[in-house]
Parts: sequence; C-alpha cells; structure tokens
Amino acid sequence: MRLINIILTAVIALLVYNYISGRNGYHQNLQIENDLIKAQDHTRVLQEKNDMIQKDINNLRNNSNLETIEDIARSDLGMIKEGETFYQVTGVDNK
Repeated sequence: MRLINIILTAVIALLVYNYISGRNGYHQNLQIENDLIKAQDHTRVLQEKNDMIQKDINNLRNNSNLETIEDIARSDLGMIKEGETFYQVTGVDNK
C-alpha cells in the first residue's frame, strides 16, 4: 500500500510540474497572453497611423486646394517657390 501511495504522489507531482512549467504549461500560456496584448497594442497604434494617413489622402483628393498641397510640399519635401531664397542654419545649440 505504501508503494502505491509513493507512485501516486510521484505521478501527481509530475502532472503538476507539467501543468505549471511544461510545454504548453501555465507559464508559457501567460507569456503568450502577454505577447498577444503587446501585439494588439502595436496593431492599434499602427491602425491609428493608417487612419490618419487615409484621412490626409481623402482631404487631398477632395480638396483641390492648392495651398494645402503647397504646405505639404514645403514641410514634408522641403520644396521652395521659384524666386525664393532658401537659408539653412546649422550649428545652433539648444541649451
């Protein structure tokens, strides 16, 4: 009878160990859930960026306003108008 108790205790201990630390165990499940939450957060941030870009695209398509297009060309592409002089200031410390 004592041998059976030892064997059953060992089997139960092994099953508990596998449940907690084994392959597809509790700890690995927690890690996967954390990874999933991080991926969902990252996806949400990227979706917000995509929505902002899509809004800009729709505004540019719907507005034939040349001032808007000119502002984007100046700020994003660094373009200047004909006859303007471009000055670049370098070596400025912002202390």
